[in-house]
Amino acid sequence: LTVSDSAADIASKINSQDLTGIKATARTETMIGFSTGDYTIDISTTNATSNSANTETATISFSVRGTPSSAEALTDAVNAFNEQSSKTGITAKLNDAKTGIILENDEGKNINITLTNTANTIYMGNQSTGVSAVISLAGTASGRTFTAAGQVTLDSARSYSVTIASSMNIQAGVLSGGSMGSDAAKTTYGATLQRVDSLDITTVKGANDAIHICDSAIDAVNAQRAKYGALQNRFEHTISNLQTSHENVSAARSRIQDADYAAETAALSRNQVLQQAATSMLTQANNLPQNILTLLG
Repeated sequence: LTVSDSAADIASKINSQDLTGIKATARTETMIGFSTGDYTIDISTTNATSNSANTETATISFSVRGTPSSAEALTDAVNAFNEQSSKTGITAKLNDAKTGIILENDEGKNINITLTNTANTIYMGNQSTGVSAVISLAGTASGRTFTAAGQVTLDSARSYSVTIASSMNIQAGVLSGGSMGSDAAKTTYGATLQRVDSLDITTVKGANDAIHICDSAIDAVNAQRAKYGALQNRFEHTISNLQTSHENVSAARSRIQDADYAAETAALSRNQVLQQAATSMLTQANNLPQNILTLLG
């Protein structure tokens, strides 16, 4: 992985490693706010490692009237972003407090925003803290573009750990649940067990997480079934071999202890024939002297 990879690139590289047993999904979500005024913005998505996958840049124009922290003031902006979503792959919606706009890309590509007019300011924030001047994209001659990186979610039916190199920058506690910032050295983070009995589907994020957790639980059950199936196959093979050996030993014992009825019957018949022939010849031999005396008399 490199620091220039988008979330989509990172997920693709992780998923290409079949031996890890870890599945990665990518999604990009960022929130922006506006001051009152007219805006012209260029917006697009990019992958760091595949320019052919970049979407077409779209130019949108809208106005923010009245108080920028109201839903009515941001309606035109939301509609302007969504009208170009077929080109950019970016969808827009109001945040929970109706104070800003959440931009989303379901593939995890980087979201690039360029303010082309110089009259107003765009603020970048996050859903938990609200829109604030985390990054201020003011209408000046320089620094008028920002890129929002995506988030990568890792799922596995087994426990796993992730080691981050010192050149990587981790944000917002995706791995350990807290803000980690930049690592000074390689650090290993462990996976967090998610329980099926604690699923919460009352929010979109909770529903998506529930799907991943259920998929991982099913994978874990299937893995155990595969192990038990292999063990059962080994038992059946061993039993089959033992049965064959038992049959061979029984046949050998039978040949040793039991008479061959056909062979013994043939031998008995032969001996009886020989005995009867010998008796007949002996009778003839005994009668021979009597026959001679009869002739002499």
